[in-house]
Amino acid sequence: MALVPPRPGGEARRCRGVQLEEEDVEQVYNILQWYGTVAIDMRDGDVERLAESWVCPDMAALAKLTFRDDALVIGFLPAEAEAVLQGRVRRCVYTVGLAVVEPLLRSFSVLSAPPAQKRPVLPNVIGTRLVVGHQGHAARLDEWSKHLNIIGVINLAPNVVPSKPDAIPDRAFYHEVWHSDAMPLWDTADDGRRLCDVLPETLTAIDRALEANPSGRVFIHCQQGRSRAASIAAAHLLTQNSSWTLFDAVSLVARRRPETEINLSYAQSLEEFALSLGREPALDQVRRELPMHLRGGGVAQDWRDKMLDA
Repeated sequence: MALVPPRPGGEARRCRGVQLEEEDVEQVYNILQWYGTVAIDMRDGDVERLAESWVCPDMAALAKLTFRDDALVIGFLPAEAEAVLQGRVRRCVYTVGLAVVEPLLRSFSVLSAPPAQKRPVLPNVIGTRLVVGHQGHAARLDEWSKHLNIIGVINLAPNVVPSKPDAIPDRAFYHEVWHSDAMPLWDTADDGRRLCDVLPETLTAIDRALEANPSGRVFIHCQQGRSRAASIAAAHLLTQNSSWTLFDAVSLVARRRPETEINLSYAQSLEEFALSLGREPALDQVRRELPMHLRGGGVAQDWRDKMLDA
């Protein structure tokens, strides 16, 4: 049996393994968009392929894989090969059945390409009709908006991220978020009240776009897509799911976009918003179970996103 190659600076360690539901096409798409994901396609024969994927690799090939954050395995990977792969992956190896490919490529045809071709860099889809990303995605909106059927945009950092209203079919659904003090949200530790102030108009702008275009999506972005954009997405999810608490909303946003780090003052304001909708308190549960998805405000924890957003 092939040995699991050691990780840099320490002993070999097995990462987590997660079996995905085949119907969760949205999560499969998102995993493929995470930074550092390798796709292992175990389908043989003449089939439609995924961009930037390894097709039926053997153990020797997997042992040479550069270290990755996550892996997505489509189909069955023998146990010995899986052990080698787990030695090359830091966080998680996700496995999903072969049947996911057809609905995945039907919903996200942009992922269909020769295995040697790079995957397009796209933002995350959350709850079917919301898309959350950072300023890098916003800068290239005209290049990818049609692939995700973007019909509305919420720009939460209009002071630093140039707007591109002509990149969507109707510029009336391009919304810049400014507070009544003529300033944007600052994502600082004391900015929660200002988030509350802009929520009604921002949520109305999202709903107007979605109602006018029943099959379209709204792209929500700030600079890093971690706090302000995630907060608005969580608030909208609360309005669309009558039984959800703040924990449910933040859980979904974080599951689709793991770099989510909501400013604690925003989380407190979102809890107030959830309570106003008649939901049970859940901020303490978010603190206990999702602490990595909260932050004091202002600074991303991951240096890689700082590079992406430079």
